[in-house]
Amino acid sequence: MKKISILIVLIGITYAQPTKVWEKTYGADDYTVYAFGDAVAYDDEENIYQLMTPPHTLIKYTKDGDELWAKELNTGYLEDAYDMYYDNGYLYVSGNTDDTTTNISDLRVVKYDKNGNIIWNKTYDLGSNKEEYGYGVYVKNGYMYVTGELYVDSTDERLFLSKIDASSGDTLWTTIFHPDDSRIWGSDVVVDDSNNIFVTGRYMDASDSNIVVLKFNSNGDTDWVKHNNVSNNSGGIGITLLNGNIFISGWTETECVVVKYDKEGNKQKEKTFGEENDMLIRINSGNGSLYTVGWKYNGSDNDLYLVKLSENLDILWEKIYDSGSYDMGEDVAVKGENIYVSGERDVEQYDKPLLIKYREELGVKETSITDNVLHFNLVKCTVEYSISDVESARISMYSIDGKIIKDFTNSLRKNRGEIVVPEDELSQGIYFIVLEENNKLYKEKIILLK
Repeated sequence: MKKISILIVLIGITYAQPTKVWEKTYGADDYTVYAFGDAVAYDDEENIYQLMTPPHTLIKYTKDGDELWAKELNTGYLEDAYDMYYDNGYLYVSGNTDDTTTNISDLRVVKYDKNGNIIWNKTYDLGSNKEEYGYGVYVKNGYMYVTGELYVDSTDERLFLSKIDASSGDTLWTTIFHPDDSRIWGSDVVVDDSNNIFVTGRYMDASDSNIVVLKFNSNGDTDWVKHNNVSNNSGGIGITLLNGNIFISGWTETECVVVKYDKEGNKQKEKTFGEENDMLIRINSGNGSLYTVGWKYNGSDNDLYLVKLSENLDILWEKIYDSGSYDMGEDVAVKGENIYVSGERDVEQYDKPLLIKYREELGVKETSITDNVLHFNLVKCTVEYSISDVESARISMYSIDGKIIKDFTNSLRKNRGEIVVPEDELSQGIYFIVLEENNKLYKEKIILLK
């Protein structure tokens, strides 16, 4: 015989703002340093690595923000670096090298150990008199994936994707994607557990530019390409995965934007916010949420802008960093309660790499509410809901350890209704029904006894 015991915990929930733990400005007093903090990563001991360019330089800090070393890639050429990924004890960096005699750029990829020693250093030339720029990198299951731009001339720019053996640096394949009527390039790449590869970037034809998202299989074949489904004059810069969906950060003509797609490239939701000249760069997932960073224009200069979003693209919190001059965010990495942001700030009209560590209180702040938005019906074993906006609402069931048991969002068809608790599919324990709507969460606790 089953018995369901119900404890009603109807509360409004808001997320606590993160607090700054420390900030570091590399070369703050060194007027030979004029560079950007392009990327950030952390290792298993929570040392932090920042990628600076130009020149291509890797900086290592302790978790307390103490600088351990800074190592420049000295090749005799001009070296730029754009993205970095940490995997299993190594750091992988993508960028380009510019031959000062020919002024032709080739793709540069470097593998470092945690002490900054170069394991291998490779250049890749995808065509005579063509230039390559490696903008995004991702490593999974012993393979490195790099996307970027193959530049022929100002009217002919092409997206490339390369799969590289992470142990040797040897290229396994390269795919070049180039529709006849457009210019296109890749900005970032991510790979799922089935080795499907997703790339975002910018697609430009004669009349417009738009966010593009592409899916490739493990052999480099293009499964699908989607564009022209976001606000006019937009571009994608960062990409991440969360719970089987694709999320892309970027910009539109008038605002910054985050777009949610399913794995078939169907747009699920588009979130535009901010104002003209605001932009989001990289986006990453962590703690069941999304973190994206960029900048906001305050009327006279830019402020670094960090945002946490729910999977349904509701803003959970926003954080502004303003040093009094130009500040911009380029990348964000999340490890538990710690958030690391890489960017740059202006020091006496010199751009300097900026690294900030934030800490957020994971969990929620509870506030009393009187709205009867969730109600459990013990006889029918259903939860009745009352919502004002079906399009922005989401209802899910969670286990006590925070794992999603069931998502009921697709069953919401009206402002009032009910969902059935799948008691036959559940073991004894504590569960939560959570409604997300308009930046608030409402929760009901269910104790199942069998």
